[in-house]
Order: sequence, then C-alpha cells, then structure tokens
Amino acid sequence: MTRISLFTTLFAAVNYAVAAPWKGEVKKVDGATYQCKCYSDNSCWPTNADWIPLNKTVGGALQVAIPLGAPCHTSSENSTVNLYSEAACAEIKASWLNEQWLTDHPIASLWPLTPCTRGFYGRYVILAKTREHIKAGIDFARERNLRFGSLIINTHSFKDVKFLKTYSGPGNWTGSAAVVGAGVQGRELFRQAFAQKPPVVIVGGECPTVGWAGGYIQGGGHGPLTSIYGMGADSVLSFEAVTVDGEYVTADAKENPDLFWALKGGGPSTFAVVVSITVKTFPEIPTAGTIININNTHTNDSAVLANHYVDNGILHIAPLVGPKMDERKLNEPNQNSIVGGRLFTRKDMNDDADEVADAIIFASSNPTKDRIGFSVGHIVDPGHGVPYADNAINDKWRKSSSFVITNVIMSGLESWEEKKQLEDVQTNVIGKRFRDAGPDGATLLKIRNKWDPKGVLYTKTTPGTEDWDVLDQGTKLCKKAA
Repeated sequence: MTRISLFTTLFAAVNYAVAAPWKGEVKKVDGATYQCKCYSDNSCWPTNADWIPLNKTVGGALQVAIPLGAPCHTSSENSTVNLYSEAACAEIKASWLNEQWLTDHPIASLWPLTPCTRGFYGRYVILAKTREHIKAGIDFARERNLRFGSLIINTHSFKDVKFLKTYSGPGNWTGSAAVVGAGVQGRELFRQAFAQKPPVVIVGGECPTVGWAGGYIQGGGHGPLTSIYGMGADSVLSFEAVTVDGEYVTADAKENPDLFWALKGGGPSTFAVVVSITVKTFPEIPTAGTIININNTHTNDSAVLANHYVDNGILHIAPLVGPKMDERKLNEPNQNSIVGGRLFTRKDMNDDADEVADAIIFASSNPTKDRIGFSVGHIVDPGHGVPYADNAINDKWRKSSSFVITNVIMSGLESWEEKKQLEDVQTNVIGKRFRDAGPDGATLLKIRNKWDPKGVLYTKTTPGTEDWDVLDQGTKLCKKAA
C-alpha cells in the first residue's frame, strides 16, 4: 500500500466533527476565560476537504500521525483501521529503548516507558523536505488556529551539510564555516566535520541524537568545547528561517538583526522555524580519552553501575545524593524525574554559600523528600573562550562555577493531578529557593511580540507565553482572555 493510499484510508477511518465557521473553543476554568487553539473535538477542526489540498501542496508529505506502538494493538482512538502486526510489534519492542530509532519516527517522544495512548501525540505530520513544505504547514496552522503539535512539521529530512573553507558573509569572521540543515543530528554533524581534510570541529553537545540546529542552538548550546570556543550559539553566523507569516528570511548581523540575536539562545520554538544555520568551524584540537570495556554478565542495570557509583576512587563517575532514601530506593535503576536546577557564579558561592546550602537542605526536607535527588557539581570556566557575545544566552552560563540539578522522581504513570502537584513542587517550592532573575527578558518579549504576535509558536518557558496555559490534562493550549 502506498503512502497516499494509506493516508486516504486513514482519513476515512477517523471521526471528525462537521466543519463550522471558525471561532475557537472558549473555556472557563476557575473563574477565568480562556481562548483555546482548535483541536480535533472542536467544530473548527479542518475536515477531509481541508486536509487533502494541504497534502497535495506538500507533495504527499502529509500523513496521519500514527502512534509508534499502534502495530501492537488491534484498535486505536477514533479509528477503525486495525494496524496490528506481530512482526512489526516485535521490531518495535526490540527497538523501544534505542534513541536513534525513536528520533527517526516522525512523532515519537523520548519517554518510552508510559502506556501506549494517543495522549500528547499529534494528529497529523508533514514530513517536510523543502522550506515550501514548512511554509505550507505554518500557513495552514496559522489560518485555522491549530497548535503546532496537533499538526507536526517534521524537519528530520533537512540533512544537508556544506563546509566552507572561507566565510564571506556578514559578521567579523573570515575563517571556515558550515551550513547545517535543521534535521542534522549531533553524531552526523561531528562525523562529517571530522571527515574534512583537514578535520574541523564544531561546538556541539554530548547527546548524539539531538537536532543540532534546533533546540540545542536556540537554547544556547553547552558542550565539551564551550570553555575553548564558547557556547554553540556564540558560533552562529546566520539563520535561514520561515516566519509565522510564512515568509522566508535570513537573520544575521545585518539582516533582521533582532531575530538573529533572539534565535541565538533566546529559546526554542519561539520566534521562527529554522531551516538551516551557518556556523563557525575550528581546527581540530588534540583530545585524550579512556575507553572502559565492561563484560556485562549482570542481569540488571543496578549490578552494572553499582561499583561506579559506590567507589570514590578514580573510576567514580558522578556523585549522586539521595537524601533520606533507603537502600532499596537508591538501587532502583532507570527512574524518571522532573528536572530543575540552578547555575551559581563564583560570586554567588563566595557571597551566598550559606543560602545555597540552606536551599539544598530545604529541598531534602520538603514534603516530597522521598522523591528528591541531587546532582551537585562544577563547571570549568565556561566563559574562558568567549567572555562576551551579543546574543540572548543567559549570562550566568559564562560566569558559572557550580551547579545544582534537582530531580523530583516520578514513574510517568501518575495521575494528571499528581503530576501537576510534583511540577509545582519542583518549580515553585524547590526551584523558588534557587531561582534568580534572568537578563534580557524584556528584550526577548519585545522581539517575540514583533515576530509572533498571535502566539503561533509556543514553548512554555520562553517570553511571550505568560498568558498561555495548557488545560484539559495537558492536551489543549489556551490563552487567558483579556
């Protein structure tokens, strides 16, 4: 069965509401009125007659978003199509914990331990191969007030990498550079950089499956080379992007400099959809490392890792603190958690060391003390290579000497109410004791309001989303009415 015929079959099997003039859903929650994005249970949701032309516009790249585990079930939500396949299910089970396999799936998320439900999975996905496909998806979602996520634009196919011996564009740089597509993952970029003659290096992270040109750069981009060459965003020379108005733009030191500044560390999925990034490359530097081979005859992760976590000698990997946990709790492997934390400068540690210690003690004695874990460590002079850069990265990254990462442990199977309660503890109880105001929030908000005034894009922790909330157990994005 071809992709188009499967697409058409699934269209016929999904239950949609009858089209109506779009107004958007209005909800009242705790006395407040919210205007929500349009979802599949609303009359404003597009009909088959709307989706089919979009599929033609993107050359058949639109697909019904089928949850990854669907072949292991004989039925799925709002569909009469039986996708069960014993062979496919066996492959899924064998690959379920493989990060690369998961990221290759157009709608998969990296939390594979939860039940297979529709949950937060999108309804449709555009497997974009050109910037025109991205534009078509943006226009469709904007005009119909759909949330990105209900309609996913997957840019995983943007794999092109072009290396330049000399950069001649705007910015004070005439050295080598690379133009990197939005779908290139860390391991792919590094391998291609090392294959150059002579080899070059690019500032990147440690996780090989992270999309380098997406949230990594737009979140700032910390990595092993940061103390030498700065943060990932410090090396960016230009962006090619599609705005929420469907316009193709270049953002660099001369053209759209405000967007250029904001995309360099101002937060992911906030200002525009990035298609490619031009970035500085640097000569290969000598590195040294040690490979430890372990003959894994153990039956679980606890046995494999125990000696590393217990031994305080040369093989010690990471000091982890689990206050007031018994041995059974400490030995449980593969726990999920809600992560928070704080960076501290040398000045913080000199002037406020007692307050930092008090915050850790407070966190360890709060009502969720049996769910709390800490990682406390040091950052080795991250601002040494680039003490200052004109971008949106929080200046704390360059000046930090220490960090505290807090983890509120959860199984992933808690009720929505319990999850919200744990999130509140992490953010507003524990986090409040560590929190400090970030710089340039007002500037980022101004740029956000210029480039995305209607909130087409959304990421919870970025400026411009203060009036938005996720309702109905995290499934509907709504803005509080004025």
